Amino acid sequence: VRALTGPKVPGPPSLVVSNQPGGATLALGTDDQGRVAAVLEIGRDAVDDLRAATNGRGQDVFIEVVRKPELRTADVIEAFDFQPSLAGTGEKIAQFRFRRPVAMKFLYQIEGGQIARLSVPAGQAASALAVYTHNGIEWVNLGGVVDSDRREVTAKTSGLSLYRLA
Repeated sequence: VRALTGPKVPGPPSLVVSNQPGGATLALGTDDQGRVAAVLEIGRDAVDDLRAATNGRGQDVFIEVVRKPELRTADVIEAFDFQPSLAGTGEKIAQFRFRRPVAMKFLYQIEGGQIARLSVPAGQAASALAVYTHNGIEWVNLGGVVDSDRREVTAKTSGLSLYRLA
């Protein structure tokens, strides 16, 4: 499985599925150097929303992740569009929502003591970084918990749409 790096342009292999005690972990988005940059963690209490037998849609739900390099600006590290569709027909699912929140994680890099792509010292990551989602009109700050050791920012969400780390 591959994420798209542009319109119909497949990127490097990017789907990692593991069965952990907390549920399935799906690493879906890679950056322009092939590193994992966005991770959607779906816990056991939410994974049934993807299965045909339990989601009420009669088909498995597939999540296509499209990297959005055009949304990267001086203050945006990375952006992805999480696009759910029915696996059997490919029909897009508008306003898909998990019944329980899932974890949206973005990973960031440190270069020369600074958060890569930002002019912010690495030690200020907790106050400088947040996950945002687009509600169709504007970007909404979801906040997030910064883990400086793992270099990741995690926010809880129920919907799938455009997300960015800024």
